[in-house]
Amino acid sequence: MKGNWWFESCSEHALLGNRKEVKEILKKDKKLIAVFSGHQHWTKRNVEDGINYYVVGSLTENINDDGVPDGVYFEVNLEGNKIEVKENHLKLNYETDIK
Repeated sequence: MKGNWWFESCSEHALLGNRKEVKEILKKDKKLIAVFSGHQHWTKRNVEDGINYYVVGSLTENINDDGVPDGVYFEVNLEGNKIEVKENHLKLNYETDIK
């Protein structure tokens, strides 16, 4: 949670209490390509023990502090055992799209 505006000072509120046990189970699956979760109010990719962990931020998070939701989402393409993850953002016009 280092660098996370919401949870850096209280990471226990953002992480699973049994995350070590869950990661041990995941490491045993040799076909596992990626793990997706959300949302911790940031979008991030971590690699641990060869496993890609993707966290998608909140769709309504306002990372620019300008009153317009970030609209973050992932586009995921999977071919065989190769994965491509692209971060995208909805293009909202606050004046016309949100009322």
